[in-house]
Amino acid sequence: MNQTPSGNRKHIALYGKRNAGKSSLMNGIIGQEVSIVSEVKGTTTDPISKAMELIPLGPVVFIDTAGLDDEGALGELRVDRALKVLERTDFALYVFDAGTYGEEAEQDFKEIHKKFKQFHIPFLTVFNKADLVTSEQKEQIAKAHPEGIWVNSSVLSDVHHLKDKLIEAMQEGEEDPSILGDLVPYNGTVVMVVPVDSEAPKGRLILPQAQLIRDCLDHGIKAHV
Repeated sequence: MNQTPSGNRKHIALYGKRNAGKSSLMNGIIGQEVSIVSEVKGTTTDPISKAMELIPLGPVVFIDTAGLDDEGALGELRVDRALKVLERTDFALYVFDAGTYGEEAEQDFKEIHKKFKQFHIPFLTVFNKADLVTSEQKEQIAKAHPEGIWVNSSVLSDVHHLKDKLIEAMQEGEEDPSILGDLVPYNGTVVMVVPVDSEAPKGRLILPQAQLIRDCLDHGIKAHV
């Protein structure tokens, strides 16, 4: 697993505003102090990557990004670098600071949500610092984000729960690669020239031939054999 090139690994990026707890969550999931954690906003300035094996998914790369609300000339550069990571992101975690959730935080989320859709990136919404909100506040937030995962990055069981949800979501998104579905348009036609061994049972197709016909059927492609 350590020999797997970075380009062949699934890239999992963490996004959110400054001081949302992205670095703490990444450290907790990985089990190492990779990102510097501080109460000072803007501690993470450049994307920080860490390769690891995420069982049972296999080799992955986690990327911690700068806060999307960074300010000033340098802050804008940091945000640009964070958004640049979208181009190599396979899955994202968007981390809210549950204690400061409000209209501004929701607007920031809507902006990055558009980016996720643009790049076809599946994601999970994570509400960190769950201990800082009342049950009434949590209920109100849950109405807007019923899919949200609530965690406290300092509680190990919460981090493990998030890790399990991440693996589950990424496994659900895994699909067998299409053979022809992305090459031939819907309602297109494929002609298969199938050589048949004289000793083979009459009318029997070998597995690759059957797979090709199945793929044509799944994608609305007419197959002539």
